[in-house]
Amino acid sequence: MLAKNYYPKYALGAELRPLPVIKEILAVLAGHHPALLAGWFDSTSRFLGGMRPRELVATDPLRVVAAARNMVDVQEHHG
Repeated sequence: MLAKNYYPKYALGAELRPLPVIKEILAVLAGHHPALLAGWFDSTSRFLGGMRPRELVATDPLRVVAAARNMVDVQEHHG
């Protein structure tokens, strides 16, 4: 049986398929618990000027990828 992936509405494009950047963000955050991922997308970020990643993923995807990389870097240096 094939596993199904479920995505929140903000991660979907016009055809109701995941935005291409979602794969890249999930690769950057690979290994993190799904609850942490959900919380990260929904939490305000100083890196994003107080915006939430979910608010920018469709309009400024490269900035959201950079924010994901920043989170990983911060965790590695302060974890």
